[in-house]
Amino acid sequence: DCGNPTNLHVLSLASQLKLGRGINMVVSIMQRDRLSPANDQVQPSNAAMLGMDFTGGKIVSTDPMLTSSSGTGGGCFDQFEIVELVRHSKVLLQRHMQRENMDGFAEVAATSHSLSEAVWSAVIHTGLGPLSPNTVMLSLPRDWSAMGEKRSADYISTVRGIMNMDKALLLFRGNETYPSSNDVIHDGRIDVWWVIHDGGLLLLLPHVLSKNNVWGRYGAKIRIFAVITSATEDPRTLHEAVTDHLARVRIDASVTVVDLSMTTIADDMREENNFVEGMGGCCGVPGSDSARGNVNNNHNKTVGEVFSNYVCEATYSTVLGDEEMNIRGAGRESVQAITARSIMDHVIKGEQGALPGNDGEQARRLRTAAAFNRLLQQHSWRSNLVVTNMPLIRPDKPTGDFFDYVDTMFDGINNLLLVRGSGNEVITTYA
Repeated sequence: DCGNPTNLHVLSLASQLKLGRGINMVVSIMQRDRLSPANDQVQPSNAAMLGMDFTGGKIVSTDPMLTSSSGTGGGCFDQFEIVELVRHSKVLLQRHMQRENMDGFAEVAATSHSLSEAVWSAVIHTGLGPLSPNTVMLSLPRDWSAMGEKRSADYISTVRGIMNMDKALLLFRGNETYPSSNDVIHDGRIDVWWVIHDGGLLLLLPHVLSKNNVWGRYGAKIRIFAVITSATEDPRTLHEAVTDHLARVRIDASVTVVDLSMTTIADDMREENNFVEGMGGCCGVPGSDSARGNVNNNHNKTVGEVFSNYVCEATYSTVLGDEEMNIRGAGRESVQAITARSIMDHVIKGEQGALPGNDGEQARRLRTAAAFNRLLQQHSWRSNLVVTNMPLIRPDKPTGDFFDYVDTMFDGINNLLLVRGSGNEVITTYA
């Protein structure tokens, strides 16, 4: 179809997160170099969407890496055929919005420059007076190797620039199994793997989704997997604290504690002082709390650091390997906990040779990603949506390292939402 936008599951997610309030603005960005004035046929993969929901200021986007361009040509609207194509694409975009029951505005732009510049411009200039979005959603590519090095680097540059603007970021990888706004899920399940606290945005989004008719009509279940990242954290204390917190903020969810203290998961997910000093992008802006490595900011703390008020003086050791175990407290129900110790041992011994490099920092990170994926395959393979923290993008590492890590960690997961807050989000118990 001429000018038809792709990856509409992102539009579905944006519509379901709105709860019927706010203003949506959806912007489709098309690559000028792939538009032929003599033939206005454009493959669907050459169009992308940027949607913006101003319910508390949220932005959303679909497959931007498909619109990246290295062209240096002149303006895009100097040819009548392109102008007509843009108008036609806008009509198609409005129809998709109507199909998803999404009210708001649609706009289409053609660019002869890079994806990052087009998206940054949309983020900066879109808004209604002083009301501007504070969250950006991008579609996460499934096959980054097909993009090529230049386009994948442009995608990472786009992400860093958005976070430099102090925007929260959502990366969504979905497929045809993700429900549209006209579907109804029976026995739906949303799994949240909570590693970094991130101000509570990771909890808020699944809760909002569960209230939508698509997910909530038949009672979609939210399952929280609270991850232990230190051997001195007590799973019983963490379970009780997270359960109490959920009750205070009125979020109905089950809680399971996952012990990943033997992995590098905390370092892979959060900003550290040695990475952020003097750098921007995902690693923080110099002078900001994140750039100073402020450990008093819950945004950058692990779940265990925020909720485990009691920390064992001695290393807490599990007994049952990677089996599920019940930890009973006096007068309380049993606490379900999972440890990936033997899974990690198996990955190190059995799969080390299959990973790119048998030693070094990236190899250790990929072993953590493989162990995390084993747990996802065991406990979340039937879930309709998996939500977790977005891994750290390291500015001093090759672009492919981030994509390799994500692909290893979430292999086999159909619908995935990666979340990284700006540090300004907070869930209050007084609302």
